[in-house]
Amino acid sequence: MDAHYYQSLVRRRNGFPTQHPIPPAMTEVNLDLANGSGATRTGTATLPAAGGDAHDLETTIQRVQAATVDFINGRPDAWKAICSRQADATLFGGWGGHERGWDQLGPRYDRAAARFARGEVSFEELARHVTPDLASTVHIERSWVWLTGAAQPASMTLRVTHLFRREATGWALLHRHADRLASTQFPDSAGQR
Repeated sequence: MDAHYYQSLVRRRNGFPTQHPIPPAMTEVNLDLANGSGATRTGTATLPAAGGDAHDLETTIQRVQAATVDFINGRPDAWKAICSRQADATLFGGWGGHERGWDQLGPRYDRAAARFARGEVSFEELARHVTPDLASTVHIERSWVWLTGAAQPASMTLRVTHLFRREATGWALLHRHADRLASTQFPDSAGQR
């Protein structure tokens, strides 16, 4: 499957302002992952069933993208279903801080998702590295989100690294590092002397 197939949601259908243009390649996402029918819609993503499909890394990455859509619409369950439950699972989240182990991660994901009322997201993959049992992706997530209680949407652009591990049930998200994308800043050359 084309890695860009699941790039973003339809902006107008979600009530996002159209005065903030997004590139044409980032206008739709196919969330019907189960049967590949090509139906474009917003809302809850339909994820492939666990089992055989979970052993395919590409399917897992598509599940993570669909779960991200649910997450920024206040629904963390699909996201949590993809995450490793092992003690060494970690998060450097977009809201700061860090967590390790499922007893910290599960509640953190619930709290973070509760901050979102609704949103849409697009993904730009920059790199992917795969070994038989570990894989990583590096990408940019561009979102328009309504935070809970906010009157207006906010733009949120994150640089994201995901680390996946092959576990007994298939590929699982072992680590997420997400922080705000900032412009490149070089130190003043005089300050380095």
